[in-house]
Amino acid sequence: MKNLQKRIDTIFDYLYASSTVKNTEIMAYEFSKILHTGIFIEKTYKQIPAFKNYFIVESDSIFTNYSDISYIRNNFLEMNKSWGLYKNEKSIILSDKDILFICAQFSDMSLSDKSIDLIGDSLEIFRNYSIKSLGGQFFTDAKVTNLALDLINFSPLIGETFIDICSGTGGFLLAAINKIKKDLDNNSIEDEGVLANIVYNQVFGKEIDETVRHAANRNIQTRIGVKKEYVKFADSLILPKKENDLYDCIATNPPFGTKTTITSEDILNNYELSHKNGSKNVTPTPPDILFLEQNINLLKPETGRCAIVLPYQILSGPKAIYIRDWLLKKCQIIAVIDLPVETFQPHTGTKTSLLIVKKYKCPLDDLDTLNYNIFISKPQWIGHDRRGLPVYMRNPDGSESSKILCDFDIVLNDWILFNNNKLKKSKISCSINVKQIIADESHRINALFYLESSEIKESITGVELKKLVSNIFYPGRFKRNYVSSEANSVPFLGGANITEQIVSTKKYISKTDPHYEQLVVREGWILITRSGTTGIVSIVPKDWDGFAISEHVIRIIPDERKENSNYLYAFLQSEQAKKQLSKQVFGSVIDEISPEAVGNLIVPQIPQKQKEIIIRNIENFRKLSNESLAFYRNAQHLFKSFG
Repeated sequence: MKNLQKRIDTIFDYLYASSTVKNTEIMAYEFSKILHTGIFIEKTYKQIPAFKNYFIVESDSIFTNYSDISYIRNNFLEMNKSWGLYKNEKSIILSDKDILFICAQFSDMSLSDKSIDLIGDSLEIFRNYSIKSLGGQFFTDAKVTNLALDLINFSPLIGETFIDICSGTGGFLLAAINKIKKDLDNNSIEDEGVLANIVYNQVFGKEIDETVRHAANRNIQTRIGVKKEYVKFADSLILPKKENDLYDCIATNPPFGTKTTITSEDILNNYELSHKNGSKNVTPTPPDILFLEQNINLLKPETGRCAIVLPYQILSGPKAIYIRDWLLKKCQIIAVIDLPVETFQPHTGTKTSLLIVKKYKCPLDDLDTLNYNIFISKPQWIGHDRRGLPVYMRNPDGSESSKILCDFDIVLNDWILFNNNKLKKSKISCSINVKQIIADESHRINALFYLESSEIKESITGVELKKLVSNIFYPGRFKRNYVSSEANSVPFLGGANITEQIVSTKKYISKTDPHYEQLVVREGWILITRSGTTGIVSIVPKDWDGFAISEHVIRIIPDERKENSNYLYAFLQSEQAKKQLSKQVFGSVIDEISPEAVGNLIVPQIPQKQKEIIIRNIENFRKLSNESLAFYRNAQHLFKSFG
């Protein structure tokens, strides 16, 4: 709610500038005391809004209307006596002036309105401020955490348990608490003590970072008012075996392993996924992979559900096929949500998906018998931009509305339709059968691949590119030894250079370099960038024959006996090819495509007459390009002769 965001922003700025309390977690805790007191006043005395008589007249920094602050302080004690939320707390430590300022901001708002979760929403805003002081790496947007709890259908009132073993500042735990409160409200249970009791006995957290763990406990204490240790200290990769098969529901965002790997054999020996492809020897493994396995271990067999945020690479990258095969044998895939790229920005640009699974009673021996439907979705908007600033929907006249730009509500609605067998394919959601994953040679699980695949297959008939060429590859990675631009050396080009007509590089490779033959390209080869800005296409001109080009560029060697290279080049530059290629992108931080993905592109077979026209046009384009380069070289030669 934009109005609530503005009110909390105003309160935070005021407290941070004027209050003696500067710690953001303590600010939030004391702020929650005032909100709980207001809710108590409305429910007990039917005075709505609770703070309607509180206002501020500001003149020369003098605030008036302090007379009833004792009323707030006294009702805090009454609320605490009745609800028992803040045990051992005798007062609100904020000053009278601070309390007055907060009450004034809510003088026109009902605090007990069940259509909003005032405490929860306010806490998320305060938590955002707290996260900034922690670097942001432990923050998962509330839209993601709340969606995760809906997708795993956490049912606390029937006794289900919930855990997050990578709690961070408590985002998923708070979402679980919100779900408990919603269920209590739906059952007309208004005793705040019931909420606190369920949370303490059924919601569990673990965190290894003590500073962050403290923040998580303070956030949960703020949410329900009871000072207990909800998040325990633990290294969650070495949990005792007695916790396996114990929990009904898990939702979590484990640390991503782009720069770190677990190397301890004592830890790795406990995980199947550290033994790649059944090897007896362990391999250093990123923590996100081990945490995936650990979370599955903790679930109750047959009924346990997990929602886990994973880097896009795990669900789509060619090097992670063994992980997906392991996952398909261990769990039923319930849903896959490709999250918007801004989800974790500005803290990290890692692309992620939210995966929902249910643990099998026993692992499967093979995948051939699988036959069930999976919900997939790709929302476009998270509600903030790459800088982390809120983004609002626009009114028809172009003005900014008060509604956050986010389509997660559509995801949830589509999910409900899916569960009632009423979901039809939309722009962001559809249903697929697990057999489609098994049929894909890479066993990809990301939503984008399947959302666009059916549309492409319906609109294109033709032949796979790999059947029309001699080879598709890129060289290995090795140290480059650059030399000066002297005889027996050639320019070394990167992906950004391949569309240049005139070479601009100061890097050269000797023809005697042991890796030259792997890096060399020849006239007529087709080039495609494979990482970073993927899918840039060019064709090697005559002047570049023998140049060296980076391993970040895929080479396609045409076979004129199978298909004309000019026709293939024209196709690869087309929107058809770009659309096909876009669904093949993997990589969590840097976009990547593989030679296999390029080889799988469907080249349309069109009438011969139209094909010949395309070929002639590309032939003319290449001829004129070569001629223009000759003119340029002649001009430069003349300048050089006068030097």
